[in-house]
Amino acid sequence: MDNTDILLKSYYDIDGQSKIIIFKDSEHETLTNYITETASYVLNDSTNCQRYKLKRDTNEVFAIIKKCLQDETDQANFDENSELIAQKLLESEIRFSRGAAQISSGGLIQSLIKNEEGYYYILMKNEFFTGVNRNSMEIIEAFLYDKKKKTPLRICIFEIKNIDGEFEVYNIYIDDSIQKSHAVHWYDDFLDLDKCNNDEVNTDNAVDNIINVMDKKISDRAIFTDLRNETISYFRTNENFDLEEFKETIKKICDSEEIDKVFDKIDKIADSKKGFDKRFSIDPKGIKKRLVTRKFHPLKSKTILLSIEGKINRNEIYVVHEKEKEEYFLKIRTDDENTIKELLTPPVEQLIENNPELQDEIS
Repeated sequence: MDNTDILLKSYYDIDGQSKIIIFKDSEHETLTNYITETASYVLNDSTNCQRYKLKRDTNEVFAIIKKCLQDETDQANFDENSELIAQKLLESEIRFSRGAAQISSGGLIQSLIKNEEGYYYILMKNEFFTGVNRNSMEIIEAFLYDKKKKTPLRICIFEIKNIDGEFEVYNIYIDDSIQKSHAVHWYDDFLDLDKCNNDEVNTDNAVDNIINVMDKKISDRAIFTDLRNETISYFRTNENFDLEEFKETIKKICDSEEIDKVFDKIDKIADSKKGFDKRFSIDPKGIKKRLVTRKFHPLKSKTILLSIEGKINRNEIYVVHEKEKEEYFLKIRTDDENTIKELLTPPVEQLIENNPELQDEIS
């Protein structure tokens, strides 16, 4: 979210005991910094940010947001419409409390941000905690502003683009720092959203897109095969996919300008409508590609067939060049007892051929 401008913002206090919302002054530099820093953290660094989509075209929250976008300089219009959203959250919190005497107190920050790519409408729900003011030593209620982890308890970011005069949702991001599995009443009841992809679709899309990009960007076909097999192995041996973790795994095999271009392209695909989430649980049913098996005849006589399944560990199989004889030897590390037994002891015919003097003794 570089070069962003906060066009409009509002803050509503949610009184958990009285179950009402109270408008508060939002014209503070601290609040402005909090909004931009938190949004930037969620989009770039959070490990629990996931993409969502509108459950239906008649989504009430987005319909209100579009009214706010009608005039990006009209604070009164923004206050009026953001109050409707705050009231909707209050009603959702009351339903979720299931008749409890009071609901959790907190605050709802809303802001409209603009940059070169489009608009962002941000909703941040913070819960209050009781603390002591370090200067006055008075007991205060406040929400946490952690500069290392700038996420509030819950946040939703609508990424919106103006396409031919119509405001359309491009992406919706939700983060929840209070629980890893996002609160259902927040995204389902209040915001009326669905998760973008189920795990099988995410897995299928990620495997296909990553391998297709590697195929187009990696010029060395041997390296491509290694990367392809490593990708499939990653998905087969891990329970969860994390894009940044996956990149680090791949960089151990190939760290080059080409792989950087692969990652750039994968990032763009992951952020697109037809992409995949950057973090999800891997579903084996979505892994439809197989490891590539490569077969070689190391000798021209073709008396030996070498079949390599999966990636090659260069510490276990490699070629040695003996310059004096101008010969190449294939070296393979082995811990297989049958292989050692069969190949370590040369056959009788070879012993006699190499050592004629042993003919009588062997006979």
